[in-house]
Amino acid sequence: MSIIESMFDTAETADPSALIERIAELERVKSAAAADQARAAAALDAARCAAEAAAGIPAAQRGRGVAGEIALARRDSPARGNRHLGFAKALVHEMPHTLAALECGGLSEWRATLIVRESACLDVEDRRRLDAELCVDVTRLHGMGDARVVAAAKAIAYRLDPHAVVERAAKAESERTVSIRPAPDTMTYLTALLPMAQGVSVYAALRREADTCSDGRPGGQVMADTLVARITGRDATVPAPIAVNLVLSDETLLGGSAAPGDVSGYGPIPAAVARDGVRRRRRPTVPSDPAQALCASPLRCAGGVGIASPAVPARVGGVHRVARSTLSHPILRRADPTPRPCATLVRRRTYRRRQRSRLMRAVQLHQGVRWLAGHHRHR
Repeated sequence: MSIIESMFDTAETADPSALIERIAELERVKSAAAADQARAAAALDAARCAAEAAAGIPAAQRGRGVAGEIALARRDSPARGNRHLGFAKALVHEMPHTLAALECGGLSEWRATLIVRESACLDVEDRRRLDAELCVDVTRLHGMGDARVVAAAKAIAYRLDPHAVVERAAKAESERTVSIRPAPDTMTYLTALLPMAQGVSVYAALRREADTCSDGRPGGQVMADTLVARITGRDATVPAPIAVNLVLSDETLLGGSAAPGDVSGYGPIPAAVARDGVRRRRRPTVPSDPAQALCASPLRCAGGVGIASPAVPARVGGVHRVARSTLSHPILRRADPTPRPCATLVRRRTYRRRQRSRLMRAVQLHQGVRWLAGHHRHR
């Protein structure tokens, strides 16, 4: 029986203590496999660099495809391939005690990654000292969670080279940013990477608002709604007047199809969710002033489908922003995200811009005439 087959040889009626021991044994197997993967990745990188050096390839270009091959072998993204390779090289060449602790099951792969991450700002000699002090005795790591492992590694790193730790913190502060990524069930994760003091102050302000609210909402919902209200300047229940680039077919919009819609930067969403988002949009009212009627956008006066952009050129230009959408329709993907200085394209765009302007003036004139006719009829 192979190792893989024996892993699944667990009887459902086994003794609970035996099952717990089996779980612990498999956890040690996972750690040992991670250590073996690290050794194999470092060996692959060394062999590839040696072969390319013998072939006369410059040092700066050696081993460029190794990270991608490792990611492919691990069925992971190419971006994570670089992390896996860096982790493996650090363990094999600079941190033997951490590698040994991982191999015997005293560390999980994630906790070994945390130790490597916290020691990244140190030079090789200090990194080896941290490795020996923290991981030479595997029993010291027993009972330590992720937070304690990180705290211990940080304390040792700061004692060995405080200047490197301070410089790392200053560099991290310059990398503050805000990002967004999809979450299950048509939700999103909005993440802000902030310096510690600012992040704590933001969370404390939201927590205070949740503690003083007594309308029946859970604290997490109050904090989320307060965040939206303070950033956008409007209540979280009021639809935001922005274009979200929701693309859906007419059959989906009218309820005759279950084909999903597509939101640029997010991906496909269920048809019912797309229709609900369109339905909750407020229909703009037709202005009572003729001047306002003539200046209003035809898309807005027609109750545009979830669009709050007042100018037709900007609306059409939005097609360029969804060029990386997952949709494959040639009309929706006709915009090239990389502009090309071609005279023919410039003339074509100018011609289309003039056509849009004429159409816009005609629609505005028609709306103004209709308003004046209705105004005189009521008089």
